[in-house]
Amino acid sequence: MTTIWALSDGRAGIEKQAVAFANAIKEFIPDAEIKIVKISPEAPQVFLPPEMWPFPLAALPKEERVVFDNPPDILIANGRRAIPYSLMLKKKLGGEILTIQLQDPKVPSEKFDFVIAPKHDNVKGENVYETLGGLVYYSTAAIETARAKYEKNKPLAIVVLGGDSKTHKFTEGRASEIIAQLKLLVGYHVCITTSRRTPPKVEYAFERFARAKNYEFYTPETGGDNPYLSWLANADIAFITEDSANMLSDAAFFGLPINILRLSGGSKKFDNLYQSFIQSGSAEFFNGKVFKNANVMPNNIKSIANDIFNHWQKPQN
Repeated sequence: MTTIWALSDGRAGIEKQAVAFANAIKEFIPDAEIKIVKISPEAPQVFLPPEMWPFPLAALPKEERVVFDNPPDILIANGRRAIPYSLMLKKKLGGEILTIQLQDPKVPSEKFDFVIAPKHDNVKGENVYETLGGLVYYSTAAIETARAKYEKNKPLAIVVLGGDSKTHKFTEGRASEIIAQLKLLVGYHVCITTSRRTPPKVEYAFERFARAKNYEFYTPETGGDNPYLSWLANADIAFITEDSANMLSDAAFFGLPINILRLSGGSKKFDNLYQSFIQSGSAEFFNGKVFKNANVMPNNIKSIANDIFNHWQKPQN
């Protein structure tokens, strides 16, 4: 049986991407077993550059070391603290293991079999794949099931609302401006979903707007089945607040034209992210004029997984 590791330090956003690509690869290897491996290396090695850790296993608690006695066939690693273990296993096993590093490793890409990084990280190399935003993956079966759950009678616009974060703030004034613009939207049925970071007063304002227009509204506190994937799978266009790379990446996975909703605040990292979306032809900032003709195909995670699977197959033949 083929074994696939999704290796990270366990932080939610880091682990989620490793697991996403593990599932993308597994779709080509149905009998593969995915194992989520969390590591918590300790000082002093964590203060060194990843290439300079002299004894990576010694940095781990004893109970975490034993998992490396049975290494995987395919290693998908994400995050700075996972890099020393990718390098260690590649050095030890050579061609017996396929190492895939996600995001910008900030070490030469040739140290790994493949690197998969978002365009805005600007990582270059013969073995580097670029993605639009972060790694997101939904299986074909999950998408088909989600699409079938929604009865679509007219073009669908999905509105995905984030909220306050370290870099952004969602004010009531900005919520009123967005709602005023959405009231002018013609020809679409609108489905609105919030996140756990959406301020309560902002959430209430959008809920009132949705009810008044006979639109659909969902918040995590509502409970019941979350329609998010079903709405994404059926949507024709998306309106997404600028504060979440994950929400933007979800829409990019489906190749939706993305209307980015500005909030207060920002950062250089997010500016680079937006520019990668805009330059690719998949998004525009929304200022009342609807962007509805994206020039890109749905995100290329499945094609990347297929390419890597074919590469991995070669030494097996």
